[in-house]
Amino acid sequence: MKEGKDTDWEYRWRKDGGEFVRNNSCYTIETISTVHSGQYQCFGFHRSLNRRKNSKITSLIVSDKPKAKLTAGSTIIPVGGRVTLSCSVDDSDGWKYDWFRRTSNSNEARVVGEENRDIRVSQGGIYRCRGRRGKPVYYTDYSDEVTVEITDAVLTLEPNWSSFFTGESVTFICDLKEGKHTDWEYRWSKDEKSDQFMSHKHYKYQTLLTGDSGRYQCSGFHRSLNCIKNSNIISLIVSDKPKAKVTSGSTIIPVGGRVTLSCSVDDSDGWKYDWFRRTSNSNEAQVDGEENRDITVSQEGVYRCRGRRGEPVYYTDYSDEVSVEITDAVLTLDPNWSSFYTGESVTFICDMKEGKHTDWEYRWSKDEKSDQIMSHKHYKYQTLLTEDSGRYQCSGFHRSLNCIKKSNIISLIVSDKPKAKVTSGSTIIPVGDRVTLSCSVDDSDGWKYDWFRRTSNSNEAQVVGEENRDIRVSQEGIYRCRGRRGEPVYYTDYSDEVTVEITVSTSVSVTLQPDWSQIFSGEKITVRCEIQGGGDTEWDYEWKTPQSTSHQTHVNYWTLSVSESSSGNYMCRGRNRRDSYSSTQWSKTITLTVSGEKPKPQLSADDRVIPVGGSVTLSCSVNPSSGWKYYWYRGDQSSELLIRHDDVFKSNGQISVSQEGQYWCRGGRGEPVYYSQYSQSVRINTLVSNRVVVTLNPNWSEIYHGEMITVRCEIQGGDTEWEYEWETTSSIKPSNQNEFRISSASSSHSGNYSCKGRKKNAQHETTEWSDFIKLTVNNNKPQSVLTVSPSWLSPGASVTLKCEVEHPSAGWRFYWYKTVPKLSDRLYRYELLPGSDSGTEEDSYMVHGQTHTAGYVCRAGRGEPVFYTEHSKPTFVWSGDFPPSASLTVSPDRVQHFTSDSVSLSCEGNSTEWRVRRFPEDSYLSLCSDWGTMTGSTCNISGLNSSAVYWCESGSGQFTNSVNITGHNADMILMSPVRPVTEGQSVSLGCRLKTGQKLSNNVFFYQNDKLLQNDTRVELIISAVSKSHEGFYKCQHSGKESPQSWMTVTRHEIFPWSLIIGLICGVVSLVLLVLLLLLCRFRRSKHSCCIRWIQSESSSPPTTNHRVNQSENHHNDQSSPLYGGAHIYELENDSENTGNDISNDATYYLIELQTLGKKKDDSLLYAKIDRHKKGKAKKNQDDSKVYAQIDKHKKGKATENKGKSSAAATDEPVCTQVKPGTSFGDNAAM
Repeated sequence: MKEGKDTDWEYRWRKDGGEFVRNNSCYTIETISTVHSGQYQCFGFHRSLNRRKNSKITSLIVSDKPKAKLTAGSTIIPVGGRVTLSCSVDDSDGWKYDWFRRTSNSNEARVVGEENRDIRVSQGGIYRCRGRRGKPVYYTDYSDEVTVEITDAVLTLEPNWSSFFTGESVTFICDLKEGKHTDWEYRWSKDEKSDQFMSHKHYKYQTLLTGDSGRYQCSGFHRSLNCIKNSNIISLIVSDKPKAKVTSGSTIIPVGGRVTLSCSVDDSDGWKYDWFRRTSNSNEAQVDGEENRDITVSQEGVYRCRGRRGEPVYYTDYSDEVSVEITDAVLTLDPNWSSFYTGESVTFICDMKEGKHTDWEYRWSKDEKSDQIMSHKHYKYQTLLTEDSGRYQCSGFHRSLNCIKKSNIISLIVSDKPKAKVTSGSTIIPVGDRVTLSCSVDDSDGWKYDWFRRTSNSNEAQVVGEENRDIRVSQEGIYRCRGRRGEPVYYTDYSDEVTVEITVSTSVSVTLQPDWSQIFSGEKITVRCEIQGGGDTEWDYEWKTPQSTSHQTHVNYWTLSVSESSSGNYMCRGRNRRDSYSSTQWSKTITLTVSGEKPKPQLSADDRVIPVGGSVTLSCSVNPSSGWKYYWYRGDQSSELLIRHDDVFKSNGQISVSQEGQYWCRGGRGEPVYYSQYSQSVRINTLVSNRVVVTLNPNWSEIYHGEMITVRCEIQGGDTEWEYEWETTSSIKPSNQNEFRISSASSSHSGNYSCKGRKKNAQHETTEWSDFIKLTVNNNKPQSVLTVSPSWLSPGASVTLKCEVEHPSAGWRFYWYKTVPKLSDRLYRYELLPGSDSGTEEDSYMVHGQTHTAGYVCRAGRGEPVFYTEHSKPTFVWSGDFPPSASLTVSPDRVQHFTSDSVSLSCEGNSTEWRVRRFPEDSYLSLCSDWGTMTGSTCNISGLNSSAVYWCESGSGQFTNSVNITGHNADMILMSPVRPVTEGQSVSLGCRLKTGQKLSNNVFFYQNDKLLQNDTRVELIISAVSKSHEGFYKCQHSGKESPQSWMTVTRHEIFPWSLIIGLICGVVSLVLLVLLLLLCRFRRSKHSCCIRWIQSESSSPPTTNHRVNQSENHHNDQSSPLYGGAHIYELENDSENTGNDISNDATYYLIELQTLGKKKDDSLLYAKIDRHKKGKAKKNQDDSKVYAQIDKHKKGKATENKGKSSAAATDEPVCTQVKPGTSFGDNAAM
């Protein structure tokens, strides 16, 4: 307390504004931790004098236990050298340091006698340190370790200068400290990049450039010991050629005196200097015997210098020149100040340095103009004026010696009377502390200072004992100063005043009432300044606001009606009313944010429709702010207040309503009440029980871009007229109609659709929302995919086509096409297959009677108008049989080929234009021009790199047989025929080596992996092939095995059934003609029919569907059954005994009445007679068909019906005249 004894005082301690009592003047914290950080202050209350003292505030910062930090200038000790290690603890003081060292061969030990921050070590090892201070001793954590090594190779420079310049030379010397230098191979590196290998230890730059700067190191490889040494690193800095610099303390030599000149080359060493002098009467010459940096000269003249060093000598550029003069008279000032002011006095003294001053006559000049002549050596200005400024010189004329001397020149500067300037680092004295005031007079010296202080209660008085420039004060008040110097004393003007205040030890804070997070323009708010610990002191309050730097009140609060301009930071402090220089510190700022726009509440409802017998909850809120009460209205804003928030609910601004209507709310808070805007309205409706559904027509959940669909809202129950409302996640919202017709769908229509209805005559009554129905619109046009089964035709087999739409969906009909080659491009044209004009519901189609290679395509369509998928890719069914009009032959004629083989595919038939197609496994359809060369009707392939099916297509739209050819990168292949082999024929299978070497014996043949032949023969010969020989074949020889290939065997009809059956049918036809004539004649007399109509197994004549027999004979008009035909079945019994069972020998004749062409004569019909044996008849035995011309005579007025024969349209008997007819081929068969 700096007064009395410790026992006279009662001590109190405060930390961070919180007071706690201690009875001692010392407060000790035994074990400190981070929680003890804070601002500490002590107070003393004198027990007898009844007064109090406050100390200054001390900040204590307690950090976590520190870790020492070890740094090294270098970690490599050159031989015989040392390195410096430094240990430190950041941002703290008072430490001493313990050092530790260990090696790979010794444990860690303390370095004896070292406790300084820096140590220099000459031993290699691993070093670490720690800091210690205090009593008891407190230790830091150990530092990280640093490894110091002694280098066994030393790199030095010759000359060893700190820096070099362009044009100089330098030599690097690599000393490996072992053996002879001839034992080593030297590697030199710059900036860690190897440069070159050398056999000697010197590396010299003859003429340095700035680009030679860098970090250099050498390595040595011992040729016999096979070891490597690395030297230390040296940094070489090369700068541009330097210029010497000459400086002089003075350029005037007094009588009998000297001046010193200095020559230097910045930031470099090793220099010697050449000095040069010239005068106005002599040429420049080198100053003999001078090569030092500094020389002392007594001769006047013009001097310059240059530096030199090295061998050969390297010279700097010459320095600038400096002129040195000798004076034999000296002019001085008394007092000898650098500047003077008006009103001061000064004396010039002229010393001639010879004889008595009475021997001289003195002449004074100003600005080189003679002023006056005097007999004494003093010249005084009693009271200086600004115009006395100038350059002064004196001259002496010796009365007896009749000589003249001139003095040096002195510049005198006289300024206006100065004003002292007082500055303060702070004008507020912290509790128990002091502030420093400084007084100064600019650009001058020799001053002492007078300080003055006054208060509002006392007059100004000089501060006793203070005449220094800086003073430290602990008393509040108004201070000023002035400067004084000289004899008589010369005073400056007084400085401006500075007010110093003292801070009392109280805590100040600013609060807002009410304490809302957001304030709105027009509300009232109270800003309050609260001072804690001020006792009975009466305070005035000073405020800093956004609108002004200072605002004062006599009370500690300030109420204002806020606007946007009120936003900003507020702070306050208290000033003692009895001592205007005693005040509190400024409080921390508090920020007030004022929103200019009146707030609008948010009104929400958990549902907009009241369920039957239920209610909905409304919520009103003004966000983000607090303190609101809420007011509710039903109807419009002028309606009577429905309820206030705090009348029913105290917490969340919610009410429950069970009446339909328009609802509003607004908030209010404060006193008087400040109201928000009205909220937006919420319409609450009641719910009706009608069920609502959304339907799609057609009912396809996924449709494609461009399709048509209708989304319909259907309300069930009653005849109410409705208005409709839709909700959808799609981009396009339906209009308020019950139907949303989409004429061309796009992805914008994709989404969920839901609807509800509102009664037209009661707008507040609505249905519930329907369940959502999802509509997906696929932007990609759908693709049809066609598969055929089987891929390769067997005799008599049917072909099944199956069409699928990618991403299957409903409603499709399927259209079937046969491909017809178009040689004008790479494509096909498509011809509809019979029965698919309007598409088929089934996704499969059966083709009967297909015997040769053909291609098929399908697509699907749905809707009205029809929306089609893309056509499928052409898919083929292949046949190895030759069609009668086109064929493909292969040369060489075998299935397997080596990849290096050349193969020719030749197309033959009744066409002049051909193209060859290929379909490889797992690949795409391609033409010969893609992988071979087409010459005329032949495709030449230079190398087979894959296995594929090949066929020809003609310009007339025909397909040849197909062949399967395989290419193999194998040692051996099987030689087997390309075409199917007919039963009864002979076939020979062989093997072929890739090398071309002929096989002599021991070739094994396998069928379906079963050994067939293992003797010495090299061929497998089958003299009469049967169906059992069909299968996979391969061969083996000397450990080599060929790939396997399939051999197809087809059946062969032994007898010419077509010819025989034709002859039989001709005979039968003649017999029938006779019978028909007789029957007709008999019919005329007996009124009975000459031909009996017999139905087949079904109850009605057969009808045509899409599964038809497809023929390879392409007759445009006869390729499908003729319309209007009737079928007549007649039973023929070859047995004479009519009582016998006729099931085995019965033959049926199918007579089909057909009108040929477009003849208008309906009296002519053709009857086609099919002969079918009941029992085991051959499937393909169609050649027994014959045609007979029948003259049709109508009896009575029979009515013809479309799709039936005239005979079928009447029960009247029909008599016909039968004439020989002509067969039209298989296309007419049903």
